Amino acid sequence: MSAANPWVRKLLGQENASTIEWTEARICEAWEAFLAKTGLTPSQAMGKHRMARLPRHIVNEAQRIYRPAREKGLLKELRGGRKLSRWSKRARFAAPAHAPARQ
Repeated sequence: MSAANPWVRKLLGQENASTIEWTEARICEAWEAFLAKTGLTPSQAMGKHRMARLPRHIVNEAQRIYRPAREKGLLKELRGGRKLSRWSKRARFAAPAHAPARQ
């Protein structure tokens, strides 16, 4: 059995491990295909609350695409320039740049 065998990866708990040689073009294609298929980006699918509700194979696929995108520094580009969700805790509690200082 080879290390690329999906049964071996499943037994080792590495179902989301990818054996694909990722290029920037391949990452972009996979990201867009995942978005079209699920209606979510891989990073959205990996959110704490969504991971609990999504089927495991979808989460595994999201992780498989997200990891090389992060390693190659493509996340900002793939997210359309957005870095934070405006509803994230960090964004909600950050003071706007134009807000007056508290006294």
